[in-house]
Amino acid sequence: MKMINSTLKNKIAEGDQKAFSELFYNYFHRLFRFAYDFVKNNETAEEIVEDVFFKIWERRERLPQIENLETYLYVAVKNHSYNFLKSPKNKLFVSISGNTYQIPDAHISPEKSLLTKELQQKIDLAIDQLPEKCRMVFNLVKEDGLKYKEVAKIMDISTKTVENQLRIALGKINDTLKSYLDKHPNKKGKQIKLSDIASLLPILLLLN
Repeated sequence: MKMINSTLKNKIAEGDQKAFSELFYNYFHRLFRFAYDFVKNNETAEEIVEDVFFKIWERRERLPQIENLETYLYVAVKNHSYNFLKSPKNKLFVSISGNTYQIPDAHISPEKSLLTKELQQKIDLAIDQLPEKCRMVFNLVKEDGLKYKEVAKIMDISTKTVENQLRIALGKINDTLKSYLDKHPNKKGKQIKLSDIASLLPILLLLN
């Protein structure tokens, strides 16, 4: 993932709204998902991220002093999320949305399309059922492309813990893949292989 360069930070610090919009649109979705992992509510997660960006703009002259703005954004969202959860006004919300991993179904047969959709649901469920910290680490590393040391700083854990949590997450998801494919033979009576389902490529890349 492309890092936020000093030129962009300086432009925002000088009041360049176009540069700020670029930052917003490049990071809103991933920060929204990160906030959602804490608060479990779409509207609240959106408000948290918008508030973080509002304060970034409000204090934009300080941006050049921030060494790693990307990490700073994640930490700010995490802190805002914790503040929300600790607030006495906080209400319990029910999660109604799933993960963001999508498997395209173009250029595959209806049979394989059905299988990949079913498998997608299995993978989504496996990710949802990961322990909270484990799920966050997986999303930050595999979805957002952050380095281990960046995730460690954001989550306030060691890089070794990041490695361990990621290993746990990948192990559980791989078990889901293997278990599913072992139970679905193709028309010739043979087990369906991962290589037989072209649309699984995005998931396989995430697991590499």
